[in-house]
Amino acid sequence: MCTKAQAPQGIPYQSIIRNVSGSLLFNQSVQVRVTIHDSGALGNIVYQETHATTTSAAAMVIITIGQGSVVTGDFSTINWGSAAKFMQVELDATGGNNYVDLGTQQMMSVPYALYSQSSGDVKIKHYIGEFYGGGVVIDVWRDTSGSEHGTIMALNNIGNVGVNSSYTYIWGPSVLTYDEYNGAINCNLALQNNPDPNSAIALCQNYNAGGFTDWYLPARYEMLNADLIPVRRTLKLMGGATIYPGGFGPSGNSYNMYWTSTTQQYLSSYAYFCYIHLNMYPAGTGYYNAAAMIGIPLGCDRTIQKSAQIYVRPVRRF
Repeated sequence: MCTKAQAPQGIPYQSIIRNVSGSLLFNQSVQVRVTIHDSGALGNIVYQETHATTTSAAAMVIITIGQGSVVTGDFSTINWGSAAKFMQVELDATGGNNYVDLGTQQMMSVPYALYSQSSGDVKIKHYIGEFYGGGVVIDVWRDTSGSEHGTIMALNNIGNVGVNSSYTYIWGPSVLTYDEYNGAINCNLALQNNPDPNSAIALCQNYNAGGFTDWYLPARYEMLNADLIPVRRTLKLMGGATIYPGGFGPSGNSYNMYWTSTTQQYLSSYAYFCYIHLNMYPAGTGYYNAAAMIGIPLGCDRTIQKSAQIYVRPVRRF
């Protein structure tokens, strides 16, 4: 007897949760409402659900969109290929129904299984963890016409050892950028302000790998994908690829701090950074971290002054 596997109906989502004063909420019951809009941030609602959940000991909430309590619509019948979809997230930090709007963002990537169910079967050419285009693929998606696109991360942290042996650099000019999904937009804005040639923004602009010169400093949510297990597996197999810079991060902790090109809203002198692990710590060091071992991104929930020096890892798109 032949059976046809059904695609899982859900999209993983996670976020660091804070209250209105900016304090992290640890182990607290919260209510999350997710709304999918069609064609625009204010477009028709095609689906809405709620999640009654509890933040973790790290103040993180983890849910699966499509598996909450349905308010309206049918997640399984969303036509992901018909038009752009926008996701709105709202939160009641007390666990009730008094929601605060956390914002609406275009869904730049939809799981292939969901896309193929609503738009017809498609063949996947590229995959996360693939060595391609001068680096390693960290994200793949199809646009509304079905054309495939992806994000490629450089194989190494970049910088000039002769200038800075720790590969840590300042961000760049004091300019406001806020795109959270496409760092090229942010970098184009910053480059108009003639950043220091040894800044993160300029280093990415001048980077050349695999014959490609269109690298840029990733946006906030682009950088999160760098922590995926297939990406780290490829980096381990690639000769000469930087897996882990070694030692502790620039701030003295045991995490890797990487610049993103997204600045904190309304504050041009601060930019978001990501805590990510590109590999687990070497055996015998005693610094194994459960989140790093299973590939969970440690987040981009904090900002730092642009004059600080932290790691740089460029990306490009195809």
